[in-house]
Parts: sequence; C-alpha cells; structure tokens
Amino acid sequence: STPPAGRAPAPPSGGAPDHLRALPAPLLAQLRPPPLPEGMSPSGAASPAWWKTRDPAAGLQVMSTEALGLMLAWELALAFRKRCPPRLQSNASAFLRQADILPAVLSAAFAHASMQAAHPSAEELSELPPLEHLLLHDRSSADCMRQVGAHLLYAAVEELPALVRLWFHDLHRATAIKVEHFTSAELCPLLLKKEIAKIQEAAVDHDEFSVRGSAKTREITATYTKDDAVLEVVLKVPPAYPLRAVEVDGTKRVGVSEGKWKKWALSMRTLLDNKDGSLLDAILLWKHNIDQVFEDVEECPICYTVLHIVNNSLPRMACHTCRNKFHSACLSKWFNTSNKSTCPLCQSPWYS
Repeated sequence: STPPAGRAPAPPSGGAPDHLRALPAPLLAQLRPPPLPEGMSPSGAASPAWWKTRDPAAGLQVMSTEALGLMLAWELALAFRKRCPPRLQSNASAFLRQADILPAVLSAAFAHASMQAAHPSAEELSELPPLEHLLLHDRSSADCMRQVGAHLLYAAVEELPALVRLWFHDLHRATAIKVEHFTSAELCPLLLKKEIAKIQEAAVDHDEFSVRGSAKTREITATYTKDDAVLEVVLKVPPAYPLRAVEVDGTKRVGVSEGKWKKWALSMRTLLDNKDGSLLDAILLWKHNIDQVFEDVEECPICYTVLHIVNNSLPRMACHTCRNKFHSACLSKWFNTSNKSTCPLCQSPWYS
C-alpha cells in the first residue's frame, strides 16, 4: 500500500520479519513522522515545527491534523504492545530501536506537553481523553495537543523506558535539562506510584519473602528470610526515573558471595536499563536467583539450619559415603569435641 503524502514509507518486511510481526503492518505505516525540514535535528529540536503545516514560521497554535494523527497512532502502538505476550513486546522494542523512529516523536511530544506553564494533571498523564472528545475538540488547539503530547510521553516512559532513556541521552544539554525537570516533576511521581501499586497487586509476599515500597523515599525494599538470616536488596529510584538509572543496593547478602551478588546486581540493572523491565521484574529476578541458591539445600544435620548461625555459610562439606552435607564450622567442631574423624551420621571415616 502507498503511504500517506509526506510520510516516509515503513521499513521493508524482509529485514526483520519477527520484529515487524510484533505490530500490525497498517499501524507501522503510520508511525514514521513526516520528513524533517532541512537542517533540523530531531534530538535537538525543542519545537515541533516539522509537525505543523509546511510553513516553518507558523506559530505553535497552527497545528496540522497530521500531528494529532501521528501521536494517536503512537498511542495505539504502545497500547497494542502493552497487551502483547512478553516475546512480542520484546520484538516490538527491538524493531523500534532498529528503525530509530521514536526519538523525533518524543521530542515533538515533549514540546507540545511543556509549551504551557500549567502542569498536566494526573488524569491527563495516565488517561488519554476519550476519542470523541478529541474529534469534537478543535484539533488546532494547543491545549488539545498538550494533553495528547503529555499522555504520549507518560505512555512511552511506562512502556519503553530503555528507548526513552536513549533518546534523553542524545538530547542537547539545554533540552535535556528541560526534559529531566519535566520528568522529575510530572512523570516520575505518578509512574513510581503505579509501580508500587503493581508490586502490591502482585501479592508476592509469603513467609520467607516480602516487598515494601515508598513513593516518598523512592525506595523499593525486598527481604528474603531463611532460618534466622535475612537477605535484603533496595532499589533506589532517582527523581528523574526512568531517565536516570535505578541504584541496586544489596544491604544484606548473608550466604551469598560477593562475586555472585555482583552478577545478580548486574542482571537486575541490565533488565531495568536495557530491557524495559519494571521494578517488580527486577525484584522477582532477585528472588529467583536466591530461590536457585536454596533450592534442594537441606539443613545441616548438626545444627539443623541451612545458613550457619555465625558465618551464614551453606552446608557444603559432603560425606563421600552417605552424601549428607554439613557446615564446615559445624563439622570442625564435631571432630574436635568427639575426638573422631568420622561422619556424624554414618560414622564412616571422613576424608577430603
């Protein structure tokens, strides 16, 4: 099919078929913005002049219907991705990264969202106005464009935080400062509240595991209890989340080596920074790693705990005969007090 006038054609389907299948072809054709006027950079442009009528000198009040249609197409694409299975969500993100068509759209959406002094309400950010309102509204209205632009920005940071972060890091300094201020003041508080509510709704708490979050301190704390030992990780969310990276702090990591903990922290940061993972996804990844450590680990037959009460080690000293595992410290104490070098259970001679 022939793309609309002024619209660059969608990328050919032969290059990345899996990625293209993630979004409907008719929708893909509407996601590419019209060509930029000569000499204008999408990353540095704080004004959406290239979305207006073809007169570059036209004021912000002179908005073309093409601008509204393009932003609504992106709204539809993000809503479609949100309802896709995880694999297709990943494919859609990979396609958008490869096509490099999101930065220009985000720059223009930000220009529309921030062109009035009035702050967008929580409802404007989290809920797109009904379609009939937009159709009846004066589509050249700056207020209408501001509402759609603000909601599109919020939807993008919620669905595609990694790509939004790439766009932010490529902005010119003056524009980046404005975007960071807008995100800290308007987007991050609402997004963090929603992330905390998502964690609470997931009901992941049980006897050994609990999660608590605070929008005031911007911290998510997960606690894993095994016997009398406690493991804890804190996700410290920056004011400009997700433009700035979340800090992963292992405040308590008993029973886990420093090398293993660093690998866990790196995997959590990679999920958050590069794979559009949510705070809940990062917490569940941490829990999964701990579950694997303690999976099928039986209590030490001497002290009857998994983690040693003093050094928090796991039972790793195995008898070659009965295959039972003991804490090294418990076994040494047994040898010293019994004056024997035999397995505490099967009494077979112990040898390394």
